[in-house]
Amino acid sequence: MKFSKIYEPRISEYDKNGNLSVKSIIGILEDAGAKHSTFAGNDILECRLNGYTWILVEWNVEINRLPKSSQKLLVETWAVFKKPEIITSREFEIKDEQGNVFIHACERLVYEDLQNGKLVRITPEMMGNYNPEPELQHKFRFAKLKEPAVYDCEKPLAVRITDIDFNDHVHNTVYFDYALDMLEQSGEFISGFRILYKKPLMYKDTVTVKRANTDGGYTVGIYKEDVLCTLVEIKR
Repeated sequence: MKFSKIYEPRISEYDKNGNLSVKSIIGILEDAGAKHSTFAGNDILECRLNGYTWILVEWNVEINRLPKSSQKLLVETWAVFKKPEIITSREFEIKDEQGNVFIHACERLVYEDLQNGKLVRITPEMMGNYNPEPELQHKFRFAKLKEPAVYDCEKPLAVRITDIDFNDHVHNTVYFDYALDMLEQSGEFISGFRILYKKPLMYKDTVTVKRANTDGGYTVGIYKEDVLCTLVEIKR
């Protein structure tokens, strides 16, 4: 079952050239995914009040081109589930009103029992209202993300209290902000990115952000006391 919504982004979500900013993409996708869950009877905040929560473990986003400020956006999303397992996926497309695809995206999620801190095996019954697709429709590249052997630069980072979300962690979109702050110059065209979330950051954590230049872009590692928390791959 595909869920769709029309978006008209705010002026603050565009860059100086009138293009949708890359950092705004995740926010739009996240909002569409949350509304999809509510439509399927699985409201995220209500779910947490009942002792469970969905946790994002990976984003994979491919950008064909960036929407312009004059364009309304059609965002379509659908769940992908084949058999009971710990992890499930949701796929997205951001299009213009004529159906031309700007962006393909996929998120991977796990389901946690908050009382015992353990992951719950996702079953067909849990996914029933989503009427999921058995396979991803777009061929995403899911090669394993690896930490660089050597980073080119690094800087300390102070986690702000405003970075924290309803799970008491740094919100998933904020990690991408941390990574974008490490780019060599603003306004670079980004053709895609992947974000792998390994461990959550909390308020007042001691954090270091490190960047390595690659042939196709950058790899950014976000560390808490030398423990990798998030790895971001940014493609030019």
